Amino acid sequence: MARYRLRFLLQEFDLPPGETIIGRGPDCRITLVDPLVSRHHTKVRVEATRALIEDLGSRNGSRVNGRLIRGAHVLKDGDRIRIGTQELVFSEVESVQLATNKQTGFLCHCAICHLPYPEEMGTCPNCGSGEREEENTLSGILDDRGRRTWALQMLIEMLRKALSLGRPADADRIMTHALTQVDERLRSPDKLDEGQLETLALEALKLAELQGSANWARWVLDTYRRAALLPPRSVAEGVSRLPADELMSLRDQLDDIVACAPKTKLSPAEVEGLARLRTIRATLHGG
Repeated sequence: MARYRLRFLLQEFDLPPGETIIGRGPDCRITLVDPLVSRHHTKVRVEATRALIEDLGSRNGSRVNGRLIRGAHVLKDGDRIRIGTQELVFSEVESVQLATNKQTGFLCHCAICHLPYPEEMGTCPNCGSGEREEENTLSGILDDRGRRTWALQMLIEMLRKALSLGRPADADRIMTHALTQVDERLRSPDKLDEGQLETLALEALKLAELQGSANWARWVLDTYRRAALLPPRSVAEGVSRLPADELMSLRDQLDDIVACAPKTKLSPAEVEGLARLRTIRATLHGG
C-alpha cells in the first residue's frame, strides 16, 4: 500500500489516513507561519488508494502546480502545492524506512505566542517562553547538517515576520539566536550556504536600519570576513542605507574587507559587491 508525504523546506511529514489540516493556526497538524495563510487553509485527505487536497475557503486560495484548485483535487507524485507564499511538495512512497545515520529534527510550538521553532533551542526565540504545545510537535528526517540548516532557515522566516510587523525587539531576540547558529556553522567543517547567509544578512541589515544602529551591520561584515567570503552587491547596498554617523563606525570593518579581498577568482556577485564597498569606503574617507 502506498504511503504519502509532504515536504516543506527540509522537513518531511507523513500523511496518515484521514484528514490533515494545513494552516496558520496552532491546532493544525502542519502549521505555516505566513500572514497570507488562513488559520485553517486547506486539507489533505488520504484514502485507500489516493490522496486529495481541498481548500477550506481560505482568503487566498490553494494552488497545485500553479493552478487554483476548486473542490477536491487528486494529488499526484511530485505535485507542488502553494499555500500563501509557502510551497510544499507531495510525494508517494511505497515504504518508509528511517536510515540509521539520520536524526529527527523537531519543530514545536510555543504555548505563549504559538510560533513554531526548532525544539533543540530550548526556549522560543520570539518571546523567550519555555512552554510548549507538545501535542503539535512536528518532525522531519534530517542529518546533522540538515538540522542546522533547517534551524537557521526557521529563524530567518521568524525574523522576516517580526520585521514585517515592525517589531524590532522581537527581531533582535531572533537575530541573537541566529548569531549562535551561524557561529556554530563557522566552527564546523561544513561551509555556510552563501544564499542562506545572504538572506540572513539582508534581514539583519533591515533590522539595523530600523534600529538606526550599525550593530547588526557590523556583525554582517565580520561574519563575511570570518567565512572568507565577500558580501554580494545586495548586502553592500543594505550597508550603504545606514545613517551616515553609523556608517562611519563601520570604517575599520570596510577597510579590512577591501584590503583582504582576493584579486582573482571572484564571482560576478562578489565583483559587484566589492566595487560597491570600495565606493562606500571612499566616501567615508572623503575621496
